[in-house]
Amino acid sequence: MIGVEASAAAAVAAPAVPERGSERNEGRGDADTATSVAPFSTQRLLHLLSELKEYQVASNHERLEVRCERVEQKTRLARLEQQLLAEEQIGHDLARRIETLEEAIRQERQMQEKSLSQAFSLQEGMAPRWAANLDAFRTVPKDLAEASATGAAMTLVATVTCVVLFLCETSAFLRSERRTDVALDSNQDSMLNINFDVTMLDMSCDHVTVGVWDAFGSERMNITKNIRKQRIDHKGADQGHPYTDDEVTDLEFSDECFGRP
Repeated sequence: MIGVEASAAAAVAAPAVPERGSERNEGRGDADTATSVAPFSTQRLLHLLSELKEYQVASNHERLEVRCERVEQKTRLARLEQQLLAEEQIGHDLARRIETLEEAIRQERQMQEKSLSQAFSLQEGMAPRWAANLDAFRTVPKDLAEASATGAAMTLVATVTCVVLFLCETSAFLRSERRTDVALDSNQDSMLNINFDVTMLDMSCDHVTVGVWDAFGSERMNITKNIRKQRIDHKGADQGHPYTDDEVTDLEFSDECFGRP
């Protein structure tokens, strides 16, 4: 559009130039008209030239921007390619490590299987086969064993039962009880040793006596020899103790020494 306007302005300004061989009078009038048209055409041309320069500058700027964008895109693509290459390298390294680990695990499993097979073969070689056929506790491989809800319930019941029995036995072991055991002597001596321990909470020691009757009808009442009485309270705790024979002898000797009646 700018080139078309420039050519049109040049075509309009061309007839205003006087031709050679024309008369001076006619040339004077034509000169007046040319002087009036010539300034307008030059201003128009200058304006068009300035617009062309601006357009060129803008186009050059746009081209530079496009080039910069292309360069940035290329750099981004190069970076992305480098990242992809690095990720591929990392993936290859991880795959190699996984393969090495799997190979190590396989070798370890093979070694374990070989050791187990050797141990089983040694056991089978040591024990006769007819004895192995009598085994009631045969082992099942773990891969063939299958878990079930019934087995889980039985396991829980067995665990609870074992815990309850353990607690009951522990409490019975730690708990103490009083009981009375009577044991008769089977010898034929005339005298029979009887050991007894009787507790009477609501009776004084003065009112307690001991009598002995035998199968022949003889009886002995109010026996005090080798019988020891101990006062206790309602809770069974001791309230002092009676003097023994040695203590009574010591007391009598001390009274005689100090002149007490």
